[in-house]
Amino acid sequence: MGVTQPRRSALWTIRAPSLLKRGLHGTYISVQPFYLFRYLDERAFTFNMRDLTDLGRFTMVLQAVSGRRLTYSQLTGHAL
Repeated sequence: MGVTQPRRSALWTIRAPSLLKRGLHGTYISVQPFYLFRYLDERAFTFNMRDLTDLGRFTMVLQAVSGRRLTYSQLTGHAL
C-alpha cells in the first residue's frame, strides 16, 4: 500500500525541523535568531534546487545577480 498525500505531508512536517537543524549545525558555527530567516531562505533554496549540482546552483545565482549593482551607501544606508 502506498503512502497517501496527507500522510506524506505529515511525515515531512515531522522531518523538516531535524533536516533544518542538521543542515544549520553542519554549515554554521553559530546561528543568530535575528538572521534566522536568511538561513531558512538559503536552506529552502538548496532543497528546491537539489537536482542541480553545486556548479549549477552557483551559475543560477550568478545569472540572477548579473548586471545588478550594490553600492556601499546602499548597503550601509550611509553616504560616503
